Amino acid sequence: MEYRSRDRGDEGGYRGSGRGGRWQDRPDRQRDSYSQRLGDEDEYRLRHHDSERDYQERYEETLGGLRALNLDESGRHNRVLAASGVEISSRTRQGEGIRRQAPKIQFASNQEARINPDARNYDGRDLRVSYPGQIDNIVCIYTDARDRQIIEQAVEKLRTMAQKMGIQIGTWDIGQRAYISEELFDLMEELKSKQKATKKRYLLMHFDRKGSNSHAQLKLLERQHSIVTQQITIETASDLPRKPQIVQSILLKLNCKIGGLNYKAIPEFYILNRRVNNKQVMFVGYDMAHPGPQSRDDVARKIPPGSPSIVGFSFNGAPNPEAFIGDFHYQTPKQEQVHEEMLHQRMKWMLKLFKKNRGDLPEVIFITRNDISESQYEMAMNMELPSLRDACTEFGEENDKPGYKPKFILIITAKKGKPTYHQILVNDLELSMGDIQAIMVSLCFTHQIANSPVSIPEPIYQAKEWAKRGKQVWKAYKEIYKLLPHKKEKGDYSDFPIDFEFMTKRLSYWNSPLQMYRVNA
Repeated sequence: MEYRSRDRGDEGGYRGSGRGGRWQDRPDRQRDSYSQRLGDEDEYRLRHHDSERDYQERYEETLGGLRALNLDESGRHNRVLAASGVEISSRTRQGEGIRRQAPKIQFASNQEARINPDARNYDGRDLRVSYPGQIDNIVCIYTDARDRQIIEQAVEKLRTMAQKMGIQIGTWDIGQRAYISEELFDLMEELKSKQKATKKRYLLMHFDRKGSNSHAQLKLLERQHSIVTQQITIETASDLPRKPQIVQSILLKLNCKIGGLNYKAIPEFYILNRRVNNKQVMFVGYDMAHPGPQSRDDVARKIPPGSPSIVGFSFNGAPNPEAFIGDFHYQTPKQEQVHEEMLHQRMKWMLKLFKKNRGDLPEVIFITRNDISESQYEMAMNMELPSLRDACTEFGEENDKPGYKPKFILIITAKKGKPTYHQILVNDLELSMGDIQAIMVSLCFTHQIANSPVSIPEPIYQAKEWAKRGKQVWKAYKEIYKLLPHKKEKGDYSDFPIDFEFMTKRLSYWNSPLQMYRVNA
C-alpha cells in the first residue's frame, strides 16, 4: 500500500492517501460541503481524532514491519546488527536540550530593543541607529513620469524617518523627468564626475516597476562608477505612506550601504573577551555558487564553460568591529574546492583592510565555511586552511610583523531543512561547545537589515549574498558587452577559455572605492 505525505488544506483539514483518514476518502467538494454542516468544535474534534488514529495505525504498521524483518527488540540475536554494534529499543531515547539566550539588541545611547522571547524578533521602532552612515546627496530617478507623485510621497516618508533614525543624509533630489534604462550609464557618468569634483558622496535611488529587469544593470553600473545604488519598486513605494515598517527596513539597508551600523548585539562575542580583545577577532565566511551544468555534447567536445563558479566572501573588516563587508571572486566552475591562490590573495586583502581599520592584525581568525559534505572536510582542513595560514605568515613578513601566526577556528555550517548544524574542524583556541554555540547565536543576530535573527551566522549569510551579486553583475555584463576576455592558452579545452581572473578584477569590489561598504545590503 502506498502512503504519501499529507498537507493541510485551505481549511486546516488533511489530504493524502492512507488508511483511517476520512477526508482523503471523499472528493474535495463533498468534504467541504460536509464540513459546512459541522460546528467548529465538532469539526475540530473529528479531524483531530482522525489524525491521531491515522498516526497510530502508521506506527503499528511500522512496528509490524520491523518485527517481520527481525529488526525490533526481539531481534537482539540478529548477527548483522550485533556485528555492527547496533542495538534496537522500542523506547524513545531522551536527551537534554538547551536554548541559548538571545543577545541584547542595542541601538544608539545604549537603548535596547524589546525582544519577543518566543519568536526571538525585536522591535526597534522609534530608536536611533547605533552608528549613522553619511551621504551628501541622494538622487532619486524613476522610469515613468506618471509615477512622480508616488515618488514624491515615498521620498518624503523616507526623509522624515531617516531624520528620526539619526541617519545623516544631506539633500534628496527628485529627477525632473523619467529616465529610460539606456540613459542610466550617462547619468552615472555625470554623478561620478560630480563626486570627484566636489568630494561629496552620491547615492542613486532608482524607482522602477516590479517586473523590470533593471536591477542587474543598475548593480553593474554601481561597480563601474563607484556610486552606491538602491532600487525600490513602484509597488513598494506606493505602500510607504501607510507602512512605516517597510520605510524603516529600506533605511536600515541604506544605512548599511553608506557605512553605518544599525545596532549592536550585546553581549557581542562576549565569550572571546575572556581570551582576547574582541576587536582583534576577524570573523570570515565564504561560500560557493555554481552555474548550471554544460550539455553532454559540449563536455564531449571540450567546449570551455561560459559561466564561472562564484565564491562569496564576508568578514568584519569595516571600521565598526560588528559590521561585515565582503566581495566575490570568479573561478573555474564545478570545483567545490576554492582555489588556493584565490584564498591566499583574499586573506591578504582582508588582513590589509582589517589592519587599516583596527590598527593591528587579528589575534584570532574565526572561519565559517558553508555546507560541504563530510568527504570534503579533509579538503577544507588540509588544502584550504593551510593557504589561509600561509597568507597570514606572508602578510606579517611584508608588514613588519614576522612570525605572525593567528589562531584559527574552522567551522562548517550546514543547513539541511530547518535546523542548522555546525561541525567544528579546527579549534586552536580550544573553545568549549557552549562557547561556540554562544558565538554562533550572536552572529545570527548581526544581520542589521531585519528585526529578527537569520538562520545561519551572518558571515555565511552575507557570503551567499555576495556570490549572488557576482552572478547578477556577470549576467548584466555578458548581456551588454557580449564579448568576454579569454586566456591566451587553450589548456585542456578545444577553444580559448574565458579569463575568470581578469573578469574578477573588472567586476569585483576589492581595491575599489566601494570595498569598505556593504553595498549588497
